[in-house]
Amino acid sequence: MCPTTTRETPPSTDFDATARVRYDPQTNTYHARHEWETGDPLHVTVVESVAVVTETELTEIQALYSTIDPEALDAVVDPNRRADVQIEFQFEGCLVRIETNGEITIEIDGDR
Repeated sequence: MCPTTTRETPPSTDFDATARVRYDPQTNTYHARHEWETGDPLHVTVVESVAVVTETELTEIQALYSTIDPEALDAVVDPNRRADVQIEFQFEGCLVRIETNGEITIEIDGDR
């Protein structure tokens, strides 16, 4: 992954091969998509994506459960549910927004 640094410029607008994260310069947000078919839990994709955006090693990122219950997140944002769900929470200095379709939007807090 990336070394821990303060980002002065956004990363490339290309998808990261492993985390599938892209930057949208028009909205100053980062986007990833959870692939439900991979078998990986949603919360793993969230943590990996935030690590890429914040350039933080996975071993250095805080535990997601200090912010939100990962198992509850996986259960609530489930593509098999009949209702569309959108969850927002703060994690690692970012606003993370997750939708039932697997779209993850990450916005870095301006104070970071």
